[in-house]
Amino acid sequence: MKTHKYPGKKFYKFVVVFGFMLCLFMPYLLAEGNQAQDTKTEPKKTGKVSPAAPPVKITAPINGWSGDRLLDLTATIDDPEIQFAYLIENGNERMVRVRDGKVNEKLVLSPGTNNIIVQVESDGEMFSDQVVLYSNVSKKDIKIILSWDTDGTDVDLHVINPAGQECYYGNRETEEGGVLDVDITDGFGPEVFTQANATTGNYKITVHYFNSNDYPQTLAKVIVILFEGTDYEKKYYYESMLIRTGDDFEVGTFNIASLGKEKK
Repeated sequence: MKTHKYPGKKFYKFVVVFGFMLCLFMPYLLAEGNQAQDTKTEPKKTGKVSPAAPPVKITAPINGWSGDRLLDLTATIDDPEIQFAYLIENGNERMVRVRDGKVNEKLVLSPGTNNIIVQVESDGEMFSDQVVLYSNVSKKDIKIILSWDTDGTDVDLHVINPAGQECYYGNRETEEGGVLDVDITDGFGPEVFTQANATTGNYKITVHYFNSNDYPQTLAKVIVILFEGTDYEKKYYYESMLIRTGDDFEVGTFNIASLGKEKK
């Protein structure tokens, strides 16, 4: 008669401990297996992610040429947080407003090539769009550009010619051919004075703070360009802080000695 030997207590204790350990670590083993399987089956990414389109786009004018001296510039701004932009015309920068996601400004073209840039800042980065226009407009002996850096304010450009005639918003054309091309009354500018054929003598430039509309002080900038597009071309830059309505900025006086030459 055969006899059967049954496992001892140590064996049963081993089985219980092993089963407990197996139950304890099984979820981790299954998770590692699934992760390894996912890693193996995940498709490899190829190519590069296309960068987002810049938030600024000039829609008018377009690259090409124009026979018009005054043009409308339009640019779209996709970032709703942007309220102001910078317009750079042939290296001359000024601040412009953004309303309803658009920039709408007047351009006074120079003879020859015009580089027009609209620049904005979004999320700490600078973005810009550019157009290049060739203009066959006639050359101007004198071009004076006034701009300022606050919205809703009215700053005026005044130019007195050698004959004593004053060109400003109340008298936008002089007998000698001086013209105030653009008069802006609601902020930033520009106001632009041009004269095709300058007479000899002294020209005096003044800036008047016509109405602050209770806005804070504004920084007025004036650029004087003489004989633009010629071998005698010269540029002068001036700026002054205007504090309150009625302030005047005496920009200065320049002398036209002869056609094509200017005394220092």
